[in-house]
Amino acid sequence: MKVTRYNLADNDRKRKREVSLWHEGRAFDLWSLVHFLGGGVLAAAYFLLGFPFLSSFIASFVLLFLWELFEILKGIKESVGNIVMDMFMGAIGFYAIWYLMDANLGDNILLFLMVLGIFIALNIRGFVAYTKRAK
Repeated sequence: MKVTRYNLADNDRKRKREVSLWHEGRAFDLWSLVHFLGGGVLAAAYFLLGFPFLSSFIASFVLLFLWELFEILKGIKESVGNIVMDMFMGAIGFYAIWYLMDANLGDNILLFLMVLGIFIALNIRGFVAYTKRAK
C-alpha cells in the first residue's frame, strides 16, 4: 500500500514539475524556447522562399507582435516583461536560424524541418501542460 501511495505522490510531483516548467507569465519560461523556435521557423521559411533579410525580419516581428496580441485577447495573463521577452526570443531565434541558413552549413530544408518539428513538439507539450494546469 505504501508503494502505491509513493508512486502516486511521485507521479503527482512529476506532473506538477512539468506543469510549472510551462507556467507562463515569468520573464523566461519554456514558452520562451517556443517563441525562439517560432522565430526560427519564420526565418527558415522566408529564407527558403528567397525573401530579403530586412523585410523578412520586419514581417516576422509583426507576426510575433500579433501573436502576443492574440494571447492577450484570449485572456492569457502575462507580465509586460514576459511579452517583451517572448518577442525578443522570437527575434533572436529568427536571427540565429537565418544566420545558420545563410552560412550554408548543410541542408537548409533539413534544418527547417528539424526546427519546425521541435517547435511543433514543444507546442504540443506546452498545450498539454496548459490544459492540465487549467483543470
